[in-house]
Amino acid sequence: MQAKTRAGGVARRLALGLAMASVPAVVLAACSSGGGSGTGSGGSTAAPLPSAASSPATSGGGSGSGTAAGAPDPCQVVTAADAAQLTGTTLKQISDNKLTANERVCTYSAGGVSVIVTVAQLPGATPGQAETYYRQAVAKFTRMPGITFSNPGIGDKSLEGTLNVGGFKDSAIAFLKGTVYVSIQTTSGASQGALKSLAMTALGRV
Repeated sequence: MQAKTRAGGVARRLALGLAMASVPAVVLAACSSGGGSGTGSGGSTAAPLPSAASSPATSGGGSGSGTAAGAPDPCQVVTAADAAQLTGTTLKQISDNKLTANERVCTYSAGGVSVIVTVAQLPGATPGQAETYYRQAVAKFTRMPGITFSNPGIGDKSLEGTLNVGGFKDSAIAFLKGTVYVSIQTTSGASQGALKSLAMTALGRV
């Protein structure tokens, strides 16, 4: 039982590595300062995401282009029905948290099975700044030992990872579409194919 508990703890750290990776919001300093030169991590000072109020709205209605409306609702990007189909279990929405004006997290859970969806909108960001955000968001995840990675080829950038510890399987996928970052994590043991299929659905909603 203790081994199973430890395995669950390690797997949940995988969740924090990817599905919640955007919570620190320590990138896009150049974007929030309005000019900025370069996107390297060299000597730039960490800064929060630019606020929707201070960032210009983009014209047109293209998906993932960045607007002043803040992050899309993650509970609409991945619905309770989607979560149930992924896990084979009816899950209850237990939270829809607005972390900042531009970052939100939705959590579905029941009976030890969970699906966590994180969405970050990067208003006013250039493609290079959005890519920097994505790279730093998944950095913790990629440094964790014992994880199998693949590139699912979703959106502009994407990464999928699976961790198996003591019979406990935790899977996560993240992608960048324009200036929208999305990650989906589950403790259900869902297959990579099923997780990718859900991510493709989410891609069409942002």
